[in-house]
Amino acid sequence: MNGVHPSVCTHHIYIKEDRKLVRKPQRRMNLAVKDIFKEELQKLLDVGFIYPISYSEWVSPLVLVPKKNGK
Repeated sequence: MNGVHPSVCTHHIYIKEDRKLVRKPQRRMNLAVKDIFKEELQKLLDVGFIYPISYSEWVSPLVLVPKKNGK
């Protein structure tokens, strides 16, 4: 996040060495909310809050959760 020093907020994934990594398949997205999802994703990309990466073992499926006001 821009403006937040890594010493304040840093995300770590701690894994025990004897654990096996599990890769889950990509989820299918509801076509009714696909356009809404693309708009919100583009907003985050435009302001620089997120950025695309070419490959990561830790990419997780995105889940769209509606707000209390229905948006």
